Amino acid sequence: MSSITSLNPKTTLFIGSRGSSSDDNASLALRRNEADSTIEKVNVNMLYIFLNLSLNIIGLYTKMTYMIKKISIFITFLILITPSAYSSEGPDDFLKKSVEEVTALVSEHKERFEKDENFLRSKMNSVVMPKLDITLMSKIILGKEIWTGLTSQQKKDFVQAFKFRMTSTYMKSITAFDGEQIEFLPYVPGKKSKIALVKSKYLIAAGNIDVDYRLIKNDDGWRVYDIIFEGISLMKNYRADFRQHVNKNGINSLIISLGQ
Repeated sequence: MSSITSLNPKTTLFIGSRGSSSDDNASLALRRNEADSTIEKVNVNMLYIFLNLSLNIIGLYTKMTYMIKKISIFITFLILITPSAYSSEGPDDFLKKSVEEVTALVSEHKERFEKDENFLRSKMNSVVMPKLDITLMSKIILGKEIWTGLTSQQKKDFVQAFKFRMTSTYMKSITAFDGEQIEFLPYVPGKKSKIALVKSKYLIAAGNIDVDYRLIKNDDGWRVYDIIFEGISLMKNYRADFRQHVNKNGINSLIISLGQ
């Protein structure tokens, strides 16, 4: 019986038997075990490096995404801010520029205005009407009781019909314009920063005419919502006539009449 028969198989790798190659096998096995252990360590290290790299990439991506979102919000904020938010233009400056713009328009197209009504109306809609707050004017004219009683469609129809009437009124004034001068009086700010009253005088041969403008400042800048001729409010005049018409014939009848 061999002296190593009582040992378990694993022990024979270290002791061996006389006249065999057990020592060489044991040495080879040890080297294999060490190589396998080294490979495992290398694999673990590589996995650790890969995981760290992945985490760093994810962290970097998260930071970049956050920065991109921040930059996008900032850019959007800049885009959404209208020029009027930065401008210190006062209501009197707005009116002076508006008068200059309309005067230049009339000087350029006066002859065509007198012959081409469609062209004149298109210019009024693109140049003059945007300077008025037609929706606010509509609410003031009809009053809270009538306005709140209208459907959404009736409100839209009335605003459009009233705009058409205002355009027609200005068309007559434009064609009658003959280079009269307008003098704006020094502007005195009121108690409300978004409400203004600008006074002016129309200098004509027959005598000066006092014309005052009531303006409101909204997101688009200053807009006119009432014009007062010699102390008589345009809105009050319209309000008396329009309310009487509504009370007698209804809002739909008024809308039709304004659009004619």
